[in-house]
Amino acid sequence: MRILLLVNLFFLTTFSKPVFSSENDSIVTNVFIHIYNEQYTEAHAAISANRAKLENFYADVLTIDLLWWEFVQTKQNNEKQKIFLSFLEKFDSTYLNDAELKQRQLIKNSYQIRYEFKRFNIIGAINTRATIKKLLGEITSENPDYPENRMKLLSLYSSLFQYFDNLINPLFSKNRREIRAEALVEVEGFTRENDIIVKTLSLYFLGRIYLNIEKDDEKGIRYFTELSEYYPKNELFKEVLKKYK
Repeated sequence: MRILLLVNLFFLTTFSKPVFSSENDSIVTNVFIHIYNEQYTEAHAAISANRAKLENFYADVLTIDLLWWEFVQTKQNNEKQKIFLSFLEKFDSTYLNDAELKQRQLIKNSYQIRYEFKRFNIIGAINTRATIKKLLGEITSENPDYPENRMKLLSLYSSLFQYFDNLINPLFSKNRREIRAEALVEVEGFTRENDIIVKTLSLYFLGRIYLNIEKDDEKGIRYFTELSEYYPKNELFKEVLKKYK
């Protein structure tokens, strides 16, 4: 059960960061830092103040991630849950073209599976996983001409999917452990990126994987220590370090 619950950790936004002007880049990074420092009010304010400067796609991506963490981290979260689910439901209702529709569907289902695991709906999670795998295959097979940092996020996502799929799928071959090890090496490479979003996501996933699945506390602690240095106000990261140190 712990393994199944942990699978939801990797289903995060694949196309989080735009490549427009340096101003847009700064806005997205600023909101992202607020979210992972658990400064949710500030993140909402930053999105609202700058929505006109961002394309709807990127504003929506930031908003869904913000609403998810608000829901997860708030103790009295019934209202936060309703807000999150309402926004999730309409996430793929508007789009510019077929490529963006698939991106939105992938992101929507990624948060959907996290929600299903959170409420212990294993059947729902398995069905959503199949949809995610199909969408990911379609997107990668089309060889889209994405900017470099979007391709890095897609590569990170693919490596994580490879790891978890070879963890829970009993139909794969006997060399699943070797495949998972190779996937982790790929993910570890992303921790050295200058892109703060790619770096943060890879550090977080690796920390959780090594603590909860691979049972390598030393590595897990190292990754969460680095995360806490980047986001000193994040109470979740502090709690993890307190538990395992």
